[in-house]
Amino acid sequence: MNLYQHAMGTISRILVFGLLVVATIWGVVLSHGPAQATSADTIVYSWAYPHLGADQQVCKAIVTHPVTNQRTPKDPSRQRVTVRSHIVDPKFCL
Repeated sequence: MNLYQHAMGTISRILVFGLLVVATIWGVVLSHGPAQATSADTIVYSWAYPHLGADQQVCKAIVTHPVTNQRTPKDPSRQRVTVRSHIVDPKFCL
């Protein structure tokens, strides 16, 4: 084997190793999901009547917020929440 063939073999091994490193790093970076929200609130947008007796619906944001207290619930699959709603721009309900 001459010097040229030896150099090409070494270069190809370095390139393959480099590609594996880049692919591994890229995979790790992409495997992380988006940043977690700092709030546990859930927001749902829905068409609803603004008050009893209303004849026209509006777009409302319905926000549920977990209630944190010291008591352990009897049923861990259920959690107490507070519910708030407010009228928002109709584009949120499209």
